[in-house]
Amino acid sequence: MERGDFAQLVGCSYLWHSQLSEPVPHEEVSLIVLAPAVSDALRDELRLLGCEISRHEAGIFSPASGPDFNC
Repeated sequence: MERGDFAQLVGCSYLWHSQLSEPVPHEEVSLIVLAPAVSDALRDELRLLGCEISRHEAGIFSPASGPDFNC
């Protein structure tokens, strides 16, 4: 993933959500990224949003919410 890709994913999810006739609660929406590796650009972008990721298990990373953003 390149810089800006994660922000674009989040933006598209809000656009999708705004077009629903009946909104889905935030806690019922999951965004999943499938990528061959966690790039420095992705880590930097997540940090800018107040998020960190940690290794959940081999090849699987989970976000941890920061004070300014609910990852």
